[in-house]
Amino acid sequence: MAGPIIAALGPFAFTAYGFGLKTISRSLKTPWAAIKVPGGLDRLQWMGGDSETMRIEGVLFPAEFGGRTSLNGISAAAKAGTPLHLIQLSAANTGSIVALCVIEGVDDEQSYIGPDGVPRKNAYSLDLKRYSGGSFSFAEALASLF
Repeated sequence: MAGPIIAALGPFAFTAYGFGLKTISRSLKTPWAAIKVPGGLDRLQWMGGDSETMRIEGVLFPAEFGGRTSLNGISAAAKAGTPLHLIQLSAANTGSIVALCVIEGVDDEQSYIGPDGVPRKNAYSLDLKRYSGGSFSFAEALASLF
């Protein structure tokens, strides 16, 4: 049983059970340049958006609930350089597109290795960066789930 879908990265759905999601954190950088002026405080000039990064952390229990296939798929998308939509869903079955992202890193910690060599727990984290190379729509992002 996977439980309700709470977010998705492209076709990979994060669920309450299975491919579990613990946190999503975001960081936005918008630098300002200091311009020297005589006899006063430096003037500031906005330099535009620099970058927006996201980090997703979660845990999955592959033997009980599955989820390993999704993590492997995300790793494959990272290796292929494929941009994916990040969507957060709410209880009212509405969603908001967070961003079109590229995957910059996948960390995977396997623990509680069973006698068959299969881990009972996988803690993972995904490092994402907003991709500004294309446009997208909510319908497009939702269609990638199916």
